[in-house]
Amino acid sequence: MNFPPSCTIVRKKADREQPALMNLTHISHYVELKQLGLTTNGNTVWAHSDPVSQENPDTKNWTQQIVDALISGSSGSSVSVLRPLSDQSLPPASFQRFLREKRDIPGIVLTDHEKAYSNKYYNSRFDVPVFVDPAYEDASENTTTQLAEDLRDVATTVARALYRLARPHNNFDSNNIVADLKMVNDLLYCFLASPNCTLFKSVASPDEAQSLSYQNTPYSNYVGVYDGYSVSATTAIVRRLLAYYTGEATPTKSEKECTKQKSKNDEIFTYSFIQGPEMNETYGLCVKSIANSSPAQSPAFTNSTKESWSSTEYSTWTESRWSSYSARIFLKPSTGQESIIFSLGMIVLIVSLTTSYFLNARAGVLFVPNRTSY
Repeated sequence: MNFPPSCTIVRKKADREQPALMNLTHISHYVELKQLGLTTNGNTVWAHSDPVSQENPDTKNWTQQIVDALISGSSGSSVSVLRPLSDQSLPPASFQRFLREKRDIPGIVLTDHEKAYSNKYYNSRFDVPVFVDPAYEDASENTTTQLAEDLRDVATTVARALYRLARPHNNFDSNNIVADLKMVNDLLYCFLASPNCTLFKSVASPDEAQSLSYQNTPYSNYVGVYDGYSVSATTAIVRRLLAYYTGEATPTKSEKECTKQKSKNDEIFTYSFIQGPEMNETYGLCVKSIANSSPAQSPAFTNSTKESWSSTEYSTWTESRWSSYSARIFLKPSTGQESIIFSLGMIVLIVSLTTSYFLNARAGVLFVPNRTSY
């Protein structure tokens, strides 16, 4: 999540402009996952916290509970959870926007680096899968990579920690939680190698699955300006995946039959028609879920007043206007070639004039009209 979407979420929660009617006071713990693809020293992750908010003893205590839950959740896995120095500032993260609105939110940002980024190509044109894990250069859908195994262990650690925090007095079975390696591997392959994969096709509608057959390169993760109508392919497929994994699926025959289940006043649930893992041609799955999406637009553009544009409360940014450039090249012949072309042209002109004069002068002889005899 980038800064503009964070601003939007914080503002909507502060103003309760969303169906769930939640606000920032309902946040008991905050865990944000940032760059985790290039862990070092085995599988070490770093739990960053905000040093300013840690000056509050209660916030510091709750933050330490999050770290303790992560450490406990990593038992039996390859993950090691460490904390940077207490005076180290928080890395760039959406958590900063939440803390700006409410300083005493206990939370951590989990990364694969202590100080400098492990990914030297972050957000550049070289930030491609082959630099994250060379195995994806020639990977197949059934290839299990080391990156998938590492992220499986990180996901297991985070899931156990959240379970412990949600059930502080009855979490004895938290160690039974283990992330599905095949699911992680499938997600990585589809996002990093090829969207034309079984997982993406199973969560797509029949028409969308047909278009995936022609998509042989990974989706672009470039974030452009909000234009009010287009949705990136990555955003659409992530929403479908969240709905599929967290929603309720029932067999149905058509998309029309699925969407008519939604009532007019229902602002909570969404209904999506997908093929399903069996990809049956006669029926699909209707997924009922709370997975939704909203425009990642800065509030500065929503409140289009002079004060909102000049205010430093919300982020505003622009990008260069992309347009195509063209050039036309004309080759100039050499002096000798120009002389030859000019001479030939003059010769043709003189011959043509002479021929025309001769034909005109001898027209009565050369073009004798036919005489009809009776």
